[in-house]
Amino acid sequence: MEMDVERSPARTEKLDMKKLHQISGATLSETLISMSIAVVLIGIGIVGSIAIQRSFDASIRYANSQSEQVRVLDYMAMDLRRALSVSGGGTALRLTIPDYYDATGNPRTPTIVNGTATYGNAASVPVIRYFLEGSQFMREVNGAKTVIAENVQDFRFDFQDFNQVIEIAVTFVPTFRVNGNRDAARDGTRAVIRTLLRNRRQV
Repeated sequence: MEMDVERSPARTEKLDMKKLHQISGATLSETLISMSIAVVLIGIGIVGSIAIQRSFDASIRYANSQSEQVRVLDYMAMDLRRALSVSGGGTALRLTIPDYYDATGNPRTPTIVNGTATYGNAASVPVIRYFLEGSQFMREVNGAKTVIAENVQDFRFDFQDFNQVIEIAVTFVPTFRVNGNRDAARDGTRAVIRTLLRNRRQV
């Protein structure tokens, strides 16, 4: 025997209010706490992304500086191998090389005197200078300048003279350095070449 139980309107209204209470939204305090947590998380994300971007930029700059450092040392080694005289210190290096080629670009035939090969006029040999000029590293041949490295305002090179062997060390300051100590950071970027002068040194 089935019985139809008919709910009274008051009972139905009571049940509906109960459901409404169960699915009601968050309170003001819960909303504020949620917003505070969201703001903190967003702030952490922004700070982290800025740090990653700065680290990426510093890595790119470090790699570029190392590339320019190698270029400068390659040029110096090329000229030092054939140098007749070398002098330098601080931020400049000066050397002379034999005048291997005439004005038309043809190789000269050397004159041998007392075991020394002389090309062209010994009194007017080409003079090569390396020096920093602003943010550029310059190579100058008889007054004609060529830029061989850019954005190297923090480059420094040290010159050690061992008679027929010349040692050149090039350093730079990385973008991020420990406790702001430039000299300690510079030591970590030191690159050195030791070059034997193939010609008999004149000065």
